This record gives sequence, C-alpha cells and structure tokens, in this order.
Amino acid sequence: MKGNNEEARSINNYLNMMQSKALGIKLQLLRKNEELTIENFQNILFEDDENVRMLIPILEGHNNRMKELIGKIVCLRYFTSI
Repeated sequence: MKGNNEEARSINNYLNMMQSKALGIKLQLLRKNEELTIENFQNILFEDDENVRMLIPILEGHNNRMKELIGKIVCLRYFTSI
C-alpha cells in the first residue's frame, strides 16, 4: 500500500509478516519433502487455531457451573450475561 501514514505502515507491516509466514511454511514443507498443496499449507497456517476458545461457550460453561453450585433460584443473579 502506498502512503506514509500510520494506516499504510500498519497494513504494510501486516503484509510483510504474512509474506514471511508463507515463505516459512513453504520451506517447512520442502524440508519435509511434502507436496506444496493448498491443503498442506492451510494445515500448517491454521494449526494454532485449534486452541482458540470462543466467548459464548465459555460464558455458558460458567453459567452451568453456577447452576450446579448454587441452585436454580439463587443463581439467577450470578449469571454472566450473554
């Protein structure tokens, strides 16, 4: 992206980071003698996403634990709103 403002620098830094990551994945696949397919590339690129937890299931789990600990009538005031 052309420009010298903060937004252009930020986008360019992000693009440089992604380019470096892509080259690193390519080298990793070549070292393992694996095919350079989009599936192999995506598997390596997105493997960290398996540990991502979403907010709604976390809050629902919290509310369920509160139901078990306190009881249904009392726990209404302790629910974390979703």
